[in-house]
Amino acid sequence: MEEVLTRLADLFQSSLGSPLLAMGIALIAGVLSALTPCVYPIIPVFVSYIGSRSGGSRMKGFSLSVAYVIGLATVYALLGTVAGLTGGIFGQVQSSFWAQL
Repeated sequence: MEEVLTRLADLFQSSLGSPLLAMGIALIAGVLSALTPCVYPIIPVFVSYIGSRSGGSRMKGFSLSVAYVIGLATVYALLGTVAGLTGGIFGQVQSSFWAQL
């Protein structure tokens, strides 16, 4: 695993690494992190909620799913932007004694 991370870091630092490539890798990493075991208990809840609200209509179920995904993407994008803009402050807060309790 460490070798893979080293190769990725080298790729980003080389002249071949582009912002588009970095965004693609971040997207793939985000999708893979969404498949962690802590997400599995939420899948039946999500499916049952969308299924009960759709009333048998595939289009309504699809639009509810899209609204859910756009909402989550917006929240995480805003939180990531705030964390990125605050930079050092966010890192200091996360490494403080009180945040690690």
